[in-house]
Amino acid sequence: MEIRVLCKPQTATITKRPEEQRQARDGTADEKSWVHGTASKTRPDLRRDRRDPVSARAAEGQVPWWYRQSLFPAHQDDLPTKLSTLPASSPLDPYYAPGTRSSGNLRKMRKPPSQHRRTADRDRVLAWLDSRINYERVPATGNPAAAFGLGRMRRLLRELGNPHLRYAVAHVAGTKGKGSTVTMLSSILEDSGHRVGRYLSPHVHTVEERIAVNGKPISPEAFVAAFEAVIPKVEVIDRAAARSGRCGPTWFEVMTAAAFVHFAEAGVGVAVLETGLGGRLDATNVCQPLVTVITSISLDHMKLLGPTISRIATEKGGIIKRGCPIVCGATHPSARRTIATIAKRRRAPLLQLGRDFTVHHHSDSPHGDALTGTGFDLDIPGAVTTRGYEIALAGRHQAENAALAIVAAERLRDRGISVADTAITRGLARATLPARIETIAHTPLVIVDAAHNVASMESLVETIRPVLARHPSRVLVFAASADKQVEKMLHTVRGLFDRVVITRYLKNPRAVPLDRLRAACRSAGLPSPQEAANPAAALQKARSLAGRRGVVVVAGSFFLVAEIAD
Repeated sequence: MEIRVLCKPQTATITKRPEEQRQARDGTADEKSWVHGTASKTRPDLRRDRRDPVSARAAEGQVPWWYRQSLFPAHQDDLPTKLSTLPASSPLDPYYAPGTRSSGNLRKMRKPPSQHRRTADRDRVLAWLDSRINYERVPATGNPAAAFGLGRMRRLLRELGNPHLRYAVAHVAGTKGKGSTVTMLSSILEDSGHRVGRYLSPHVHTVEERIAVNGKPISPEAFVAAFEAVIPKVEVIDRAAARSGRCGPTWFEVMTAAAFVHFAEAGVGVAVLETGLGGRLDATNVCQPLVTVITSISLDHMKLLGPTISRIATEKGGIIKRGCPIVCGATHPSARRTIATIAKRRRAPLLQLGRDFTVHHHSDSPHGDALTGTGFDLDIPGAVTTRGYEIALAGRHQAENAALAIVAAERLRDRGISVADTAITRGLARATLPARIETIAHTPLVIVDAAHNVASMESLVETIRPVLARHPSRVLVFAASADKQVEKMLHTVRGLFDRVVITRYLKNPRAVPLDRLRAACRSAGLPSPQEAANPAAALQKARSLAGRRGVVVVAGSFFLVAEIAD
């Protein structure tokens, strides 16, 4: 006689709390319960697998959402869709009619809003946002700790369900090169098959540029949806702050929270975040990164960050977390010592440019033109071979930023984020960013760059010097913010330009007055400048002065380049 024994597969069920049982009955279980693994879920019982204790903990919901996704790729179809997990009339789902449930009944859904309504909603959000304290427009004064800090940001994110904890993070700070490094690292991760959130500041064309997923800026509809989730929470905090005589969340803090919400809703696996100012007290510093990057460090924002390189490096080094690898591109001896001290104190493995990895610049750019890209070799001691790369961004300084992105990507690979070697090559070759030695016209040649401090002006000059030598007429268009070292910035271009046109941007009150710019040109030994009432008029005048065979260089501020681009 043949006897067959049928065994039911062993499963592990996570016990539901009473509130979750009610949500399960009503169909209103929210995203948070899934993120933290507290909702009922059937998975293979990995708790008995002693070879993989991390996977066992992941099955029980004890490790983050993004890491659980990487461990269970076969179960992605089991994860809840956005529509089925959002509560009725959720502010993050603007297409649902108020009072309807997320039951899939298409007849009860509103039609997508018209273009006119989308524009009106976006304008309404921007008007609300611009009513808040914005330190990009009005510099903070006095004690930085009173203006900045993480308390407001942490409370706001708690109210939102801590969306910033739902994905892996790479965090980038530094005086210059942050945006380029963030863009190149994001591009590498995208080409490795990840869904990548990218957060940059400031923007050049539109505010949506700051928040992007896989290189695509957030849509106006998603921008409005993110703020519809954030605004009610901000207003609650505003009322509590007003009762105690304090200020609510700032413009940048609210924007950062909206980015975190959007990244969570978009299902990103990794987010690459650029700090806004400093690092220690920056709104982005609430994240829990897998790797941190500090680019070059030089003098900038001295009234807030400190008057010396060491003090500024201390603020930048505030993003270093205990045990988290740190990749550092600082070359100034004082900055290197400061970062090394912080890393040692926090037991963070430190990789320093020039010590643990070295960049060797190619003598010529990939296409024989200094404005079309850069080639370099990356030498890592102990590696089998020296690797060569070509990047789309122009300038020798961009090769160092690319090296930081490469080493950071490899540290992410060490920590469980897949990164292919071919993706590094492809990602660097296609990564671009506006206003980084960007050519916007050819007759005459017009180059725009967001150089806004002495070090970035020096990098610009190093790159464009051979280009200037090929043109018979050379014109500089310059404007800057009042808190910058304007005289020293202009001194870096002494002897390079035949004509100078000075102006001031209109949309930001921090612009330096024309009389100070005139005196700075005289102090720096530049030709007597011509004046223009606004950036557009300045560019028009500069092009006329340069002629068809000349070259015009626009530099001094992100805000100047933004108004030129408009």
